[in-house]
Amino acid sequence: MKLQRAAAFVLVLLLTFLTSCVNDSTQIPNGTNNSNNDYNIGENNSIPYSFTLMYCSNDTLDPYSAVTRINQELTGLLFDPLIKLDEEFNPVYMLANEITLSGTSCVITLKNVSFSDGSALTAEDVTYSINKAKESQTRYRQQLENIVSYSAANSNTVSLKLNRYDPYFINLLDFPIIKRNSDTRKSADNIPLPPIGCGRYIFDTENKLLYANPSYHNGSVSIKQINLINTPDTEALKHNIEVGSVSIYYTDLSDNALPKMTGKIRTVQLNNLVYIGVNATNKLLSQPQLRQAISAAINRADVCEKIYFGNASPARGPFNSAWKEAKEVQTIDIKHNIDISVANLGQIGYNNKDNDGYFIDNKGKRLSLTLLCNSDNSARVSLANLLSQQLKVAGIELKVKAVNWDLYINTLKSGKFDLYIGEVRFLNNMDITQLVTPGGSAAYGIPEQQMPENASEPSSADNTVSDGNTSDVATISQPTYKVLQSFYEGNATLSQVVIKFIEELPVIPICHRCGLVTYSQRINPGPKSTLSDIFFGIEDCLIH
Repeated sequence: MKLQRAAAFVLVLLLTFLTSCVNDSTQIPNGTNNSNNDYNIGENNSIPYSFTLMYCSNDTLDPYSAVTRINQELTGLLFDPLIKLDEEFNPVYMLANEITLSGTSCVITLKNVSFSDGSALTAEDVTYSINKAKESQTRYRQQLENIVSYSAANSNTVSLKLNRYDPYFINLLDFPIIKRNSDTRKSADNIPLPPIGCGRYIFDTENKLLYANPSYHNGSVSIKQINLINTPDTEALKHNIEVGSVSIYYTDLSDNALPKMTGKIRTVQLNNLVYIGVNATNKLLSQPQLRQAISAAINRADVCEKIYFGNASPARGPFNSAWKEAKEVQTIDIKHNIDISVANLGQIGYNNKDNDGYFIDNKGKRLSLTLLCNSDNSARVSLANLLSQQLKVAGIELKVKAVNWDLYINTLKSGKFDLYIGEVRFLNNMDITQLVTPGGSAAYGIPEQQMPENASEPSSADNTVSDGNTSDVATISQPTYKVLQSFYEGNATLSQVVIKFIEELPVIPICHRCGLVTYSQRINPGPKSTLSDIFFGIEDCLIH
C-alpha cells in the first residue's frame, strides 16, 4: 500500500482532531483517577434527575455528515455497527452474526435485526453504509480503505475483497449502519431528517430528544428517554458542564485539559502512542545502542503520572498495552534502568563523564542531543523537560527546542533535527506501518531510501560521533518493516514483529494516552466507554 506524507495530517495527532463545538480549557487536577474504577467528585442526589446530553442543533445527526464531536458521539446511540470494540480492543459482535476472514476475502453474515422503523436489516443496507463511509470525511473512510470491492451476496451476507490480508481487519468494522436511502429523507418543512438506524435510541425531531428503541435487537434499554440540550459553542458547553446540566461528557484530553464537572470519572483507553521520533540520518542516532540507552533512561511510569495525571499507560512496545493480543509479548521496562543505559553507551565509546556529569567520547566531546517539540501544546513541553531531566541521570544531555506549530512541522520536513516528540493515532486494527516504514506518515526522520555513506552530521554542534562509531547510516526501521510486511503476508507472528521493533527501536515509545468520561453519580453502573462507543453499556445503566 503506497504511503503518502500527506496522511500525516490525518493520522498523527501532532495535528488537529475532529471539528467540534467544544474546546476544553480547564486544567485536570493532579490525582485524577487512572483506572476504570469510578471516581466520585461530588453531586447532589436529593433532587429529581433527568438524563441529559449535549446536542448541536446547527449540525446533523447523520453519522457520515456530522461535523461536531458531540453530535458524532450521539450518533452512536442511534446507529449500531457490525462490531464494537471493548476495553481491550476485542471485537464485540453487534449487527454481524459471523465474520470470516480468508486471505483477502471477508464474508459477513448478518443477525436477524430490524431497523427502528420495523424494516429488516439487509446486506444492501450494509453495502450502502460502506459506500457512505468511503465517501465521507470521517475516520470511517480511512478505516475502510483496505476494501477494494464489496457486494451483497444475498439478503443477509456481505462479501468484501481486501487490498491486502489483515488479520485484525474485523476491528475496523465499527462504522454505523444506516438504512439504505434513509439519509435523503426530509420533513414536511423540507428539513433534512436523520437516517434510520438499528440503535438503542430514536431521535424525536419535534421534541428534540432521544427515546428508547422499543424493538432494539439487544433487549430493553433501561433509560427510556434522553433529553438534549442545545450546545452551539464553547461558552454554552462550559456553562452546561459547570452548572451540572449534562449527564455524561467525554474528552480525549488532546490538550491535557478538562472542563469542571461533578460526578464520576472513568478513563477511556485510546489508541494514541506518544513517542520520540529519531532522525536516522544522524550518524550518532543511527546506532541502536544509543537508541536503547535513551529508551532505558526513560521512566515511563513517571511520565504518565507527572505529565498526564495518570491518564496514560506506559508503553511496553509499539502496541497498546491494553490490547490483549500484545500484552504478553511487549517487554520494554516502564521504569528506567540506568545500568542498561550506561552499558549501551559504553559499547559506542562513551565511558567517561565531564564535570557536569554528562558522557564524553574519547575526544572529550559531550554526548548532547536536541529534542524538538511543539510549544503550542503545554503537555508536550512539560514532557520534553521531564525527559531532559531523566536522561541527565543517565549522562545524556538533552536540549529542549520548543517551537510553534508551523516551525515545528517545517523543521520535521527539513530533516534538521535530532529527536522530536510525536503522537500517532493507530487504527483499530493496530497497524503500525505508518510508524516504522521509511516515508511513513508518522515516521519523520526515517528516510524513504537507503542513506548514502556520507549521511548528514548531527544537527547540534556538540553531536560529534566518537572514533568508535563506524556504522554506515541505513534505514534503521527496515528490519522491523520487513518483519511487519512478512506478518501481513502471513509468514511472521505478532511476537516476531514486537521483538524486532524492540531490538531496532526505529522510534522510542513513551506512553499510550487515555481520554476521560465524566458522568453523573446518579447513573449506576456507569458507561463502559470505549474507543468505539462512548456510551458502551448505557443500555444497562439505571438512574438512582
